[in-house]
Amino acid sequence: MKEHKKNNLISATMVYTICNLFVSGLAVLTSPIFTRILSTGDYGIYSLFNSWQNIFVCITSLGLSYSIALAKIDYKEQFKQFIASILLISILIPILLLISSLVFGNSMWTRITELPSRVVTILFVNLIFYTVLDIASNKMSIQYEYKSYTIMAALRAVLSTGLSIILILVMSKSKYYGRINGVVIVTAIIGTFICIKYLKYLQWNRIIEHMKYALPIALPMIFHGLAMILLGQIDRVMIAKYYTESETGLYSFGYTVGTMLAFFTNAVSLAIKPWLYDKYAGGFHEEIRIRLKSILNMLIFVVLLYILVMPEVIKLLSAKQYWNTQKMIVPIVVGTFCQYIYTNYCAVETINKKTRYIAAGSALAALLNFVLNLIFLEKFGYYVAAFTTFVGYYVLMLFHSVICRFICKRKDLNYFYNSIVCLVLFFAGCLISMFYEEVLIRYLIVCVLAGIFIWKYGRLFSKLIIDKFR
Repeated sequence: MKEHKKNNLISATMVYTICNLFVSGLAVLTSPIFTRILSTGDYGIYSLFNSWQNIFVCITSLGLSYSIALAKIDYKEQFKQFIASILLISILIPILLLISSLVFGNSMWTRITELPSRVVTILFVNLIFYTVLDIASNKMSIQYEYKSYTIMAALRAVLSTGLSIILILVMSKSKYYGRINGVVIVTAIIGTFICIKYLKYLQWNRIIEHMKYALPIALPMIFHGLAMILLGQIDRVMIAKYYTESETGLYSFGYTVGTMLAFFTNAVSLAIKPWLYDKYAGGFHEEIRIRLKSILNMLIFVVLLYILVMPEVIKLLSAKQYWNTQKMIVPIVVGTFCQYIYTNYCAVETINKKTRYIAAGSALAALLNFVLNLIFLEKFGYYVAAFTTFVGYYVLMLFHSVICRFICKRKDLNYFYNSIVCLVLFFAGCLISMFYEEVLIRYLIVCVLAGIFIWKYGRLFSKLIIDKFR
């Protein structure tokens, strides 16, 4: 049984990684197509639409998806009924916004969002089904339904991309409608099927009970979501204030390349979360400490290998004027690694129903990032924002380690080891970046690290792949 659960964890990680790479890779590969068939204005409206969607969904969904993992433990046989309840409640606010949009118009929302009135209405439609997909994704990941998760994510990515291209090509003007509607139509179709599948379990007499359980966990996560959006965007806003659009574009590109590591770390987080909840429910704390340390050691190899090949990744993905961004990649990559670690801490805080500390930590990190940029950005250049971002994420990780250790009373999360590893990776990455011009030295190190990785983990992965193939 233990070996089965171990393989389940690795299988989920592999599938989530492949899925994330496929979906994100499709976005990268099709980006040149959309930039050629859309004007900069059309592309800008679509980007603004996505930005407002991310902000609105934090508020309108009430953060209810964050209660799913814990409800799986507490509700057990009634879990499907719980999912149906939060699904219904989470789409009520978007539905009310849509009704008000159709009845009273969008003059207020148009002034706030700077989106065309019809696009605001489409935004409210998308919020309904985007929320449905978010809840379904969380439910699938927490129950190891990684095949269903992969099918849903891949279908949405492929169909929305294809439909968007078709709609853009058949439109003579306002082509942003084609890009937006391609995504919204596919999201609505998939979301409708999910609603039909999940809402049949709804028990009207238990909705209030489910909300009393979910809302204390979920509501603080609204502020967490908003703070994380602010933390992710504040660098670009302040660079635009102090410098030109060119520096803003360079930083945005470098940040995107640096956070590509998240394709892998997010997949690991998705796989670990249900396993982590199950183990805490069963009281297997020593196994958690050992397994999390083992996974972290594996990720150390991934981070170092990514940093080592970064110059070639940048050259592959960009024109020559972007190549200088390699000097800002290391802190962003290690910051992404810190995100992975504190995500595990946040899962523990959720288990202990201490989500208010998650919101407080995110707000602290966003404020710290703002203050550091205010002090250093204008003096030292746009790339210093990458280092202030790393400091923000590192402090956030330390904050959550303190909460888990002293508020949640958990001793099994390798706090000191995690903190030291992040610092060592940061300084090792900075040292490696000094040898970016020495291609031979870098790739000798790549070969050594790859050899050690295969020696340590190759047998495990090959056995799993052979078993799956059989």
